[in-house]
Amino acid sequence: MNEEILRIQKMVAAGKITPEEATDLIESLGHAGDGEKPPPPPPVSDWERLRTMKRSSSDCLLGGVCGGLGAVTPIPSWLWRVFLLVALFGYGAGLLLYVVLWICLPKEKPLPATN
Repeated sequence: MNEEILRIQKMVAAGKITPEEATDLIESLGHAGDGEKPPPPPPVSDWERLRTMKRSSSDCLLGGVCGGLGAVTPIPSWLWRVFLLVALFGYGAGLLLYVVLWICLPKEKPLPATN
């Protein structure tokens, strides 16, 4: 049971779900059935989100860079794609930035399928 809570807290730390969604998930698991609300997950700083940024394995068109940027920033991945495409025409800055991030960022491990 604690493994599920740890997995949910890791998802909050990675920016995949909000703390409110984490609380709802924990309650739906039955961990808060005794009337007490579980403590909210600790807040994640912006620096910690950027430090743990990874290329997305689920939201990727080419290398998953824009999906990874969309996961850790409030800007959606499609807008990152538009920004980098526009920056491509600025002497190739968008392409250079994309390739550098593609090389430097590790690939996100997909979550195991639950049945």
